[in-house]
Amino acid sequence: MSGLAPNHPPESEGNREYEASSEAAEEIQKALRQDGHRVWGFVIYRCTYASDPAWESCLARIKASVQDWLEDDLVLLEDDRFKLTIMDDASLFDKASPEIIRQHFLTWRETAVHEDQGSAQEIASRLRNPTRASRPGYDWKGRSARYRYFVAIDEESLQSILKSKESWAENNGEPDEAKGWVKLVRANFRRLPTDDEGYFENEDYQGEEDHEDEDAEDDGDDWSPIDEYTRKDVGWMKAMHDNLMPGFYNGLRDGENWTSFYERPPGVAEGPL
Repeated sequence: MSGLAPNHPPESEGNREYEASSEAAEEIQKALRQDGHRVWGFVIYRCTYASDPAWESCLARIKASVQDWLEDDLVLLEDDRFKLTIMDDASLFDKASPEIIRQHFLTWRETAVHEDQGSAQEIASRLRNPTRASRPGYDWKGRSARYRYFVAIDEESLQSILKSKESWAENNGEPDEAKGWVKLVRANFRRLPTDDEGYFENEDYQGEEDHEDEDAEDDGDDWSPIDEYTRKDVGWMKAMHDNLMPGFYNGLRDGENWTSFYERPPGVAEGPL
């Protein structure tokens, strides 16, 4: 996980800024090698259609923050490496809830992995141990955050981004109402058919231990309802937009970090610091 923010600090802190950028880039490269993948980046759902110029400005702020974090490793931002997939269809996503979008995402990701990363043979050829891919039921999505989480931006989150300060360092530590944020949604969050509470569907990523999908600790039902859930974890959180990538993206490769990073709305999660 990355440490310091790329906020163009004084010269005396330049080395630490470079180390933070390099560490983030190394984590991305390592994850791509482990999964046999070639591209990285979140999928973003547009859930507001009030203003096209405002939407473009919002996306520009997000892209600029990624470039700031990785300014010393621009190869990871080339078109064949960094893929910020935008889902933009007002008939499907305008004012859509995380639950509705989740169903679309779960369907999308099953074919998207090969559109993004190449054929099964191509992915296997990039693995350090290609024989791993011969296991029955091998999951070509690997542990990539690209296929386990997605981003939704509605009018409230869009306005929060446009009103926030320019750099992560300025925003970090600000009161929640002054931070820019997006909805970061967990794909594997499910509602039990006979219960309004949520649970995490278990997925086995190549047999490696992964705590992302274990049942959440019972934290009672004294929370105010959000999307009808009265537990602490409602399957999504408000994540600071300028620590989204690579901060949250890298950190959530370890599924246990969802709980570590999580802030129940309306709180805003800062992510790895």
